[in-house]
Amino acid sequence: VCSPSRSAFQVFPSCTRQHDLRILDVCLLFSGALSMAEMKDLTSILNNAPLTELSLAFHFTITQLQMLQTALTEMRSSLHQFHLDPCLPSHVVATSVFVDIVSTLTVHHKQLVSLQLGDIPMSGDVLTLIATLLRETRHLQHLGFHYAMFHSSTLPMLCTALAENSTVTSFEMYNPKWSTSTDDNRSERRSALLELGKTAIHQMRITRLVMGRCDLQQDGVMELMKTVASTKTSLNPLKQVDIQQNTLTEE
Repeated sequence: VCSPSRSAFQVFPSCTRQHDLRILDVCLLFSGALSMAEMKDLTSILNNAPLTELSLAFHFTITQLQMLQTALTEMRSSLHQFHLDPCLPSHVVATSVFVDIVSTLTVHHKQLVSLQLGDIPMSGDVLTLIATLLRETRHLQHLGFHYAMFHSSTLPMLCTALAENSTVTSFEMYNPKWSTSTDDNRSERRSALLELGKTAIHQMRITRLVMGRCDLQQDGVMELMKTVASTKTSLNPLKQVDIQQNTLTEE
């Protein structure tokens, strides 16, 4: 379901009766939102259909995020792919509900192959759970962050967990947002992102690295490219590096 029109969501009630539904992708264009009735239909689908892939991108309210967390807990199937972009207003920082959602994923959906989070505040607690998932997973292959909010002091936690992971083959960091605290300056952000990129490049399993609009500047891009060149061996499977929307393909 991908539409700017309210009428598109009239399919929800019928979807609740589709007991073999495996993939659900809901993207409301132009930053729209679901009504509470539509959200209830959505959670009913999650509770009844044997979903393996779920992608949600629309304006959530805090209450709707809590409803989603409950539905994820009560699902009768285990998700293999979960993408969430809640499109929260800039003044809303609902850290606790995202802690609950990621915690639910680590406990109830241990067979996740793809996890992509957008527009979510990456607090220390959220990143701790993601780090735990990276260390313990036997299935996760794709990890992506789009427009997520970070603090430079918490990125090393993600960097360490990625270095210790043995399954991820695709990693994306696109247009991260940053905490506005005074101790989180631009130089620290760039240094933390650069170290994250180098860690991904050194991981022998990762075949695809995307770091788009990360404000690495020319020096940072060149340093990552030098890292790619220095690690290019017959044992290194890295095939695609996309930095600031410039794609270089290694043959």
